[in-house]
Amino acid sequence: MTVKYTIDCEGSEILVREVDGATYQLCIRASTNPLGNGNVLETYSEFYRAVRAADHFCETYAKAKEYGFYLQETFLVKPDKHPIPVSKILNEEMQREQVNALFA
Repeated sequence: MTVKYTIDCEGSEILVREVDGATYQLCIRASTNPLGNGNVLETYSEFYRAVRAADHFCETYAKAKEYGFYLQETFLVKPDKHPIPVSKILNEEMQREQVNALFA
């Protein structure tokens, strides 16, 4: 596995790793553990889609934290709300307003 793209995001690193030349994993890992593999959030068949999803997730994750959500495995959770699957947020069809409405 080779890291092809990385961005710092809210105390974490968002990575896009090439797995087998045809698959790209979107992962998150703690900045305090740069040798860890991180948690896989989603898998893509195209590099550019994985990069767009990484950027989108970072922006969305920052907004979710403002509303008191935190990441637990592959869900954004908050005690008084239903867990939100990260895969739902990464859906390219979802507009920014729709994503924000999930947190309100």
